[in-house]
Amino acid sequence: MRTQLFRFIQDNKTRNRVLNSKRVILLCVTVLLTYGVESISYGEVCEAGDILAPGESCTYPGTDVEFTVLNNGSGQFLFFTSGNSFNIRNTVINGVSYTLVANKLTSGSWEIEEIADSTAPTITNTAPTFTEGTSTTRSIAENTAANTNIGNAVAATDPENDTLTYTLSGTDATSFDIESATGQLKTKSALDYETKSIYTVTITASDGSLTDTITVTINVTDVAETSPATTAVNIPDSNLRAKIEAALGKASGDPISTAEMEALTSLTAQDASIRNLTGLETATNLTTLKLGNNSISDISALTVLTKLTELQLWDNSISNISAVAGLTNLTKLYLWGNAITDISHVAGLTNLTHLRLGENSISNISAVAGLT
Repeated sequence: MRTQLFRFIQDNKTRNRVLNSKRVILLCVTVLLTYGVESISYGEVCEAGDILAPGESCTYPGTDVEFTVLNNGSGQFLFFTSGNSFNIRNTVINGVSYTLVANKLTSGSWEIEEIADSTAPTITNTAPTFTEGTSTTRSIAENTAANTNIGNAVAATDPENDTLTYTLSGTDATSFDIESATGQLKTKSALDYETKSIYTVTITASDGSLTDTITVTINVTDVAETSPATTAVNIPDSNLRAKIEAALGKASGDPISTAEMEALTSLTAQDASIRNLTGLETATNLTTLKLGNNSISDISALTVLTKLTELQLWDNSISNISAVAGLTNLTKLYLWGNAITDISHVAGLTNLTHLRLGENSISNISAVAGLT
C-alpha cells in the first residue's frame, strides 16, 4: 500500500540542488507529503552554499522556482521566489509528470491545493483480489488432528505487491485457524462428520487500507469407522477361547466381538490348561470368574474387571497378585496352590467374606488384619 504521493527530503549533497542563474539557493523547503496532510513547513533563513542535513529546510528571498528528483528516489522543491504562491503543472522529471499548486499562508506555512503524480502507476492504491474469486471450497477428512492444513492456502494478490494480512470471520470461524501471512486454513481440533459435515467461513485479505473477501465452504469427509462393539477381540490362548466360545454359544473360530465379551457376566474355565488371559480384559461385566487348576502366571488382564464379586485362581503358577488390588467388589477370592509370597494387595478388599490362601509361601499375613 502506498501511503504517500512522493516524499521529498533534503540531503547534504549540494550537487543535487537546482540553483538560479546566480547559483544561490533562495528558498529550500523539505516536503513530506502523505494522504490527509494539507500543509508544509516554511523553513529557516539560510545562507548561500549551506549544506543541509536530512530533514532540515531553509528559506531565501528570490524570484525563481525549480524542482528536482534526487538520484536516491527522494526529491526537493527549491523555490527561488519571494511570492505567495506557485504553480508547477505537468513538469516531466525522469519520465514522470508532476503537478504541485500551493499558496503561502499568513502563518508562514504553505497550503497545498493540488498535488499529483500524473503518470506514475503506483500512486493509486488498489484492493487485493482473491485468485479464486468470491467463493471456493476446501475438504478435510474427519478426525484429522489439530493444526493440519486444509487444502491449499486461500490466497489473494495485490497489484502493488503490498503485504497482505488474512483474517477469519463468520459463524464457523471459531472452529478453524488461519495463517495471517499466507491465508492457509488449519484445523483447530478434530472434526466429526457425524456431528457436522459442512462449515462456512469468510476470509478477508487486507493491504492495510483496502480489502477483499471470499466465502470458503469446508466439507468434512466421512471416514469409515469400526465400531468398538463390532471389533473382533484378540484371544490368543486357544483353550481360553474355546471356553468363551462355549459360554457364548459360538462356533469354533467365529470372531468374538467386544459387545459379545461385554455380555458375559459369568465364566467357568477350570481344568483347561489355560496359560494366557489376554482378551479377558474386554469382559468388563463379569461378576464371576473361575479359572482354577490351569497354568496361569500373569493375571494383569483382570485389573479392569472391577465388577467381579467372585474370583477363583487356585492351583496355578501365580506369584504376583497386584492385579486384584482394585477389585474392591470381591467377596470371594480363592488363591491357594500358587507361588504367592506377598499378600499386601488384598488389604483394601474390605468386602471379602471368603479368602483362601493355603499352599503358598506366605510369611507375613498382616495385610489381612483389617479384613473382618
